[in-house]
Amino acid sequence: MNTMVTMNENVDLYLTNTFGIKVCRKEVDEAILSRLPIFITHGYKLRLFEIEGIEILFVERKSYAETSIAQIQKQIQFIKECSGLKVAWVVDQLSTYQRKKCIEEHINYVIPNSQIYLPDLYVNMTTKAPKKIFEREKLLPSSQLLILYHLQKERVLKLSFSEIAKRLEYSKKTISKIADDLKAKEICELIGSKEKYFSFKYSGLELWQQVEPIMQNPIHKQLYLTQVMTIELPKSEDEALAHHTFLSETSHSSYAIGKMQFEKLDQEDYWKHMDLVEGNYLLEVWKYDPKILSKDGFIDPLSLYLCFRESENERIAAEMDKLIKGIQWLRD
Repeated sequence: MNTMVTMNENVDLYLTNTFGIKVCRKEVDEAILSRLPIFITHGYKLRLFEIEGIEILFVERKSYAETSIAQIQKQIQFIKECSGLKVAWVVDQLSTYQRKKCIEEHINYVIPNSQIYLPDLYVNMTTKAPKKIFEREKLLPSSQLLILYHLQKERVLKLSFSEIAKRLEYSKKTISKIADDLKAKEICELIGSKEKYFSFKYSGLELWQQVEPIMQNPIHKQLYLTQVMTIELPKSEDEALAHHTFLSETSHSSYAIGKMQFEKLDQEDYWKHMDLVEGNYLLEVWKYDPKILSKDGFIDPLSLYLCFRESENERIAAEMDKLIKGIQWLRD
């Protein structure tokens, strides 16, 4: 993270656009400022907002040095006690691990244009906030595959539904269901009359930031095998981590397979000696076909991120953040 943080001047606009409610910016009372020590008033940018009749002080550090969530929590609690106000932390970015810790510790935070977590105001904000903010359903696995394909393999904007169906190995009817799903979630629009085409509101990183919160972990279930693998499948789990990140390689072999292919082979009695606990190979059964997105014999990096984004291992969490920052996004 940069040593100097750019002040987020659009916090109130982001809150208004996200929640569809009026956010009033107010002056921080001198009496409040007088109760705060100089290291707070000089070290933080302070902005006071009134949201649904509740005042909340948004604090943002003017400079950044690596600080643990425990230290941030201690400082926010100190500001809260001195000011007598609810306090929210404004930050430009957080790792997956840091976000998880903030949620566990009930720390109010806002990452402008990315994420809002305000447990102190949750009840008030859900009374008028659009349902899509708090009750957004996950993308269909087929919709997720299309988005990941569009972001990493080939832009689908100029492809007809029939052409997309061939590339994703779906029926044209499934592509229509994907279109309905993405439209309902306000991720895309359809253009054209006789032949329909996708049109996304965002591209590259901006599109990823819009859809990542409603994407699923692609893994449906995991099994262990003792048989020799005679079919070509992309490598996953630890081997994929070692391939896409700087984490150490492992001797443990893991593969990913789409649910439909797995079930077809199961009907043909291909799988022998499957076990839920141990075996020579780990087999991940995915909700969509990982081969569609794979490259160089490994699962794609964005799916890998979705598999590990909830990891409590700090090294893995840090590598997942680096992974996203290093993605070469396809642009429209």
